[in-house]
Amino acid sequence: MEEKIRYVGIDLGKRTYQCAILDEKAKNQQFNGKADGIGLERLAKRLGNDDLVGLEAGNNAFNIARYLTDRVGCHVVVLNPGKLAMIYQSLKKTDREDAVQIARLLQRNPVEELPTVPLPTKKEEEERSVVAELATYKADRTRYINRLHSVFLDSGITTITKADLKTASNREKNVLTLLTGRHVREARRLIEMVAYCEAIIEDLEQETKQFLESEKNTGILMSVPGVGPATALAFIAYVGDGSRFANADQVANYAGLTPRVDSSGETHRMGPISKQGCAYLRRVIVQAAWSLVRSKSGGHLKEAYKTLITRKPKAVAIIAIARRLVKLLYTLVTKKTYYRYSQLKERLAKLKYHKLQIIGLGS
Repeated sequence: MEEKIRYVGIDLGKRTYQCAILDEKAKNQQFNGKADGIGLERLAKRLGNDDLVGLEAGNNAFNIARYLTDRVGCHVVVLNPGKLAMIYQSLKKTDREDAVQIARLLQRNPVEELPTVPLPTKKEEEERSVVAELATYKADRTRYINRLHSVFLDSGITTITKADLKTASNREKNVLTLLTGRHVREARRLIEMVAYCEAIIEDLEQETKQFLESEKNTGILMSVPGVGPATALAFIAYVGDGSRFANADQVANYAGLTPRVDSSGETHRMGPISKQGCAYLRRVIVQAAWSLVRSKSGGHLKEAYKTLITRKPKAVAIIAIARRLVKLLYTLVTKKTYYRYSQLKERLAKLKYHKLQIIGLGS
């Protein structure tokens, strides 16, 4: 006898899960458990291979999705939480209600119309972890340098800029020669924190290089001005070879770089970017766009930026360049071609500067 499909919604917490199962008669079964080995085994025993299971992207979601797929054989979809709020809104916000809402969402919508998040491979998860950790420690380093700069300002010293505190030798020299009293002790603690972050950043950059040297698209991505190891790895980790996306516009939307559209009648307004999507990818692409427009070999994107800033603020113009940049990277990767304005000797020099060993750079 053929088993009927059931719709399973799972709301994940840090240590627990809440599960709701709807069958074709809309009967609601609910249970919960711990999101550990024993709890997940009990969950797997209550599911069948004909079930359609949905859970929100978040902590441990990909691991659980992969476990249920392998253990049960059911169809598991990971849903984008940023877009779920626009689809269902409930006045009763509890774990039980959220699980039911996810199950109903699966029941009412074809899978291809759901706001799903592609399930990454183990290697992609590791690469994403490096990208996220590197971004965190770079942000921490910047924050500590900003605080160190404020110590000089609190001392009445306004001649020191943040740029003067970028290197360890400059930080030590300026603290010893310009600060006195308690400000010296506070500054030294901040210097230690900066040094701690820089040591971890150095380790993570080495890990980044190891990943990049094993990826076939590294040379293609880094052939574009402004794109360094961090940007290349972020693109590889979150976009991959581009096969998950139908076109370049989808990648720009995934990075949250597409503008909001306000359309009513004959009025059409383009608002600020949505910022709904991959924050890590968006951050490094914007940073790469700044590097590109400051580069001597910025090519057509740099020229486009020069035109844009004649009629738009720089902050708006750079987002437009970032959007074009991520679409360009997608196009190059999917077509397996290098940036047309880059020369082989330039690509070799860039990879040598970053101490990357890449095979097959094109001509």
